[in-house]
Amino acid sequence: METFTGSSGASGAAARTNLPLIERLEGVNYIGVRITQEGKTTDVYFNLLADGRLMHRNSNNTINGWETDAYIMAVTYPEKQAGTPLNATEYFISNGSYLRKDDKIILHSLSKVFMHAKTEGNTAEVILQGQPTMHVSLLLKDKPARLLLNSRNTKLQLKADNKTMVLDINGQGAL
Repeated sequence: METFTGSSGASGAAARTNLPLIERLEGVNYIGVRITQEGKTTDVYFNLLADGRLMHRNSNNTINGWETDAYIMAVTYPEKQAGTPLNATEYFISNGSYLRKDDKIILHSLSKVFMHAKTEGNTAEVILQGQPTMHVSLLLKDKPARLLLNSRNTKLQLKADNKTMVLDINGQGAL
């Protein structure tokens, strides 16, 4: 769909400016939208195999090259670039335990999580919810110098590759 120029309930040109470009995405066992605005593109996907009717391995799906078991997955990247782990600036996972693309493991958990992760400057901001105790691996585009995990300053733990963060949460919150 091209940028919408119809009435939004407001009057005048201001109501019709800076609207996002929204494209429909569809494939085998998924639907989604691509939203482009202000130099950023966000792809939002619904995994139709993970809608709650099927359990366990049945929700595994490959969606535009992204492998996941999440019900909803979103990735944000610079406009006019392909969404890859090398240029993604933001991820959202709803009820998923892994996300992979191009032989890179972005998210790995032994239990299903809800996660939003983004990098701004040298800070990684991660919201992570799920089981009371979690051990999650997360790879972001740039290695951050600072980690905010669930809005708390958290010591940055890295795996041996010096790029993948290890996020540990116990019943009290971030460790």
